[in-house]
Amino acid sequence: MQSCSAGKVRHFVDLLLVSFCLLLIFLAFNGTQTIESSIVPGDLGYLSLAVLYLTFAASALLLSTGVVSKLTPKWSIMVGSLGYVVYIGANLYPRYYTLIPGAVLVGVCASILWAGEGAYVTNAAMNYSLALGLPLKSSLGLFNGVFFGIFQLSMVIGNILSSVILGTNVSGNSKSSDALFLVYVIVCVAGLVGLIFLPHERAPQSEEVQKSTLEDEQKKTTACGQALIGALKLMRDKRMALLIPLIFYCGLEQGFTFADFTDSIISEVLGIQWVGYIMCLYGATNSLCSVVFGKLVDVFGKRFLILLGVATHGTFFIFFVVFPQFAPLSALRDGFGPASLWIWSAALGVGDAVLFGVFCNAIIGSFFGDHVEEAFSNLKLWQSLGYFVGFAWGPYLPVPLKCLIITAVLIVSVFCVGVLDRVVCPVDGSTSDYESLNNCDKDDKRQGV
Repeated sequence: MQSCSAGKVRHFVDLLLVSFCLLLIFLAFNGTQTIESSIVPGDLGYLSLAVLYLTFAASALLLSTGVVSKLTPKWSIMVGSLGYVVYIGANLYPRYYTLIPGAVLVGVCASILWAGEGAYVTNAAMNYSLALGLPLKSSLGLFNGVFFGIFQLSMVIGNILSSVILGTNVSGNSKSSDALFLVYVIVCVAGLVGLIFLPHERAPQSEEVQKSTLEDEQKKTTACGQALIGALKLMRDKRMALLIPLIFYCGLEQGFTFADFTDSIISEVLGIQWVGYIMCLYGATNSLCSVVFGKLVDVFGKRFLILLGVATHGTFFIFFVVFPQFAPLSALRDGFGPASLWIWSAALGVGDAVLFGVFCNAIIGSFFGDHVEEAFSNLKLWQSLGYFVGFAWGPYLPVPLKCLIITAVLIVSVFCVGVLDRVVCPVDGSTSDYESLNNCDKDDKRQGV
């Protein structure tokens, strides 16, 4: 019993350590991303972010799985973190020849980091489950909820830092912006140093499974081409194919949030000096809901998360399709309009937390526990493609048209999840432990998927 309790504490401490280290790294990156299009002259800010996520998409498919297999999840997180330091540092001298190469580097590194993070948190959850004899799906929801709850605080802290240091001087290159990016670099390096002390978390397996998996790992680490084959094969899995629209949607709406909600809505209505403060509420609600619903998913089930996400995001995007048909967005400056932006910010945070932070990560871990790296590479591939579209179309389409397209993608996503749940494999299936993790996958394995 004592050993069991020690195992429980150890795996949860590992979760907290990786969460707080990535909190430091991403409070710097998210703070940079939020103000990038405003503080960098011309379209360079938008362009660098679009290049970043396009590179992320390509490397998530081509590179990350093979690297994670070779480096282990811990060292993949560490190596991936290096690119963020370089990109944030490039903002101290923002030029095409500094920001674009920095964006390419962080795109490659991000794919490695997030594939490693997904594998690390899933492995920690499995070990936690086995130590206490808990249902696996309960631990996955809890661990992903805690991780993203802590992680999403990066949005709050990063925006507070930018608001305090920049004040109202948020345009152009100034001493205050240099000071901000220098602080971000220092914080990012502190998170990287903390990762050195992160223990390894390896997937728990029976001897029989371990033997076969060892052979697979040896094959997989011989070439990155094997990683590509594994990721492509996983796309043929009906469950992954039906999750792809929702994953793409999550990236698309996040891109809209950082590019259009900040510049085209908040700045238009209240002025750019309010962007940081309102986005703090987005980060806070995202963080809180990730933790709360990560635990409540055991009670209400994953279907509830989908319904809540559709309600919050659907209401937001439909409003910004309809409202501009009757009045310009600047009309929100009057009456209840300014207060409504705080409400919409919270709605975006709640929806993103339940759809991506908890549902997508928990369902990927539940369905693909024996292909963790390939599954999370697919997750980041399609999410980053959504991000790319969200940043790339920024200057070219009006807000109402963007919101209409995003609403259509949301509808398709929910339909696909419904088919997954009712026809292929229940999202709230009775997967009670590691041994039965893939009982929904037997038919697919017989087909060689």
